[in-house]
Parts: sequence; C-alpha cells; structure tokens
Amino acid sequence: MGWLSLLKIVLQLGAAIAKIVHDRQLMDAGEQKAVAKMLKAVSTSAGIARDIELETAKMAPEEILRDLGDAGELRD
Repeated sequence: MGWLSLLKIVLQLGAAIAKIVHDRQLMDAGEQKAVAKMLKAVSTSAGIARDIELETAKMAPEEILRDLGDAGELRD
C-alpha cells in the first residue's frame, strides 16, 4: 500500500506542475494579446500623426499659426 500512496502523491504533484505550466501559458498568451492591442493602437496613432504631418507640410507657417490659434493650442 505504501507504493500506491507514493505513486498517487507523485501523480498529484505532476498534475499540479502541469496546471501551473498551463496557467502560465495562458497568462503569457493574454499578455501577448494585450501587447498586440497596444501596438495596434500605437500604429493607428502613428498613422494619424503622419496624416497631420503631411497636411501641415502643405500649409504655410501663417496658416499653421492661424489653425493652432483657432483650436486654442497657442500659448503666450
């Protein structure tokens, strides 16, 4: 009966380790999804910034100042 108890304990320990590894993999997958979501947001923001940069490049300095003033972005 001693061997059976020892085998049961070893199997329980193996199952616990497998659960920890599985949970860790799920956490890693969740972190990867979060990072992917943040990268997508950064990419979108960069695209908006690029569009603004291209639009601003077409404007004269006076137009830029007037636009910033109208938007309340100029400070003394």
